[in-house]
Amino acid sequence: MDGNFKYLGDHKFHQHSTINWWETYLKTNFDDIEIYTIVRNPYSRIVSFWRYANRNWSYHNSFVDFLNKENEMDAELSELNAAYDTKTTMTEHLKNRNGEIRTKIYKYETDLEKLGKDLNLKNYPYRNKHLVMPYYDWRNFYNKDLQKLVYDMFYEDFKNFGYEEEIS
Repeated sequence: MDGNFKYLGDHKFHQHSTINWWETYLKTNFDDIEIYTIVRNPYSRIVSFWRYANRNWSYHNSFVDFLNKENEMDAELSELNAAYDTKTTMTEHLKNRNGEIRTKIYKYETDLEKLGKDLNLKNYPYRNKHLVMPYYDWRNFYNKDLQKLVYDMFYEDFKNFGYEEEIS
């Protein structure tokens, strides 16, 4: 998995490091910088992360095991001190050093066209047909127990970004 990390001076980081991490290691704050963030339904996001881990990191645990126990990805990612592991909420990713979220937030499911318009991007959202995996329905990965587990794990994301507890 080391290929997923980069270095900033002596500091190892991941492309998904938290805003707090960036502010700390760049020794600056992002208060005067506009940050645009895309958030995803937490149920979909964790299924996607599990599938990514299985495909790209030779990580082969069941979805249930992935959710229920610490795993080797968490151990390696936690060495970054970037609060980035399989159970880090998007809320935590977006908090600055003062614990505030100061980003413009767009939902992946509904707001991509608005993001494109707000940033004056042509032909956005663009989907590269060669990079898109075969379609899967993340809803098929859940029963009531797993739904409750993920809801409890990512409660602040459901609350802060307006996602529903019930899977429809």
